[in-house]
Amino acid sequence: MSSTYLVLRKSGYSFLFRSIIPKDLQTQLGSRQFQLSLKCGIRHRAKSLALHLYNLTQQIYASIRQSPAEKQLTPQQIKDRLKLELEHLKLDDQAITAKHKPIEKETQPTSLQQQTHPGISLAQLSDKYIQAKREVGFPEKTIK
Repeated sequence: MSSTYLVLRKSGYSFLFRSIIPKDLQTQLGSRQFQLSLKCGIRHRAKSLALHLYNLTQQIYASIRQSPAEKQLTPQQIKDRLKLELEHLKLDDQAITAKHKPIEKETQPTSLQQQTHPGISLAQLSDKYIQAKREVGFPEKTIK
């Protein structure tokens, strides 16, 4: 896919997908190209969307070539189909991100006065640590 299928008009705006209509279909469709907003400002995501839309438009062009009498599409009808595909892709993307949403942490007390633990104090924990080291056989100077 050529980089001409992904267009960014101004920095900070959404990327556009541009489809250049093949020469043999330009007279039938009445246009040389069309553009469609991807509604996405993230380059790698827009590139992925544009590639998907490019493949879909190539399939549409191939189907028009195979049966030109049946397929009397306009560029607007093609754009409408691509818009539906974009909505479908975004819904799929939202479903995936909802599944992998990070678990929110519980709010933790900010001050030491708010923290109450029914367990042991820090001094007791320190004593237990030193006692366990002595029982295992650590020398006294490495414990403290």
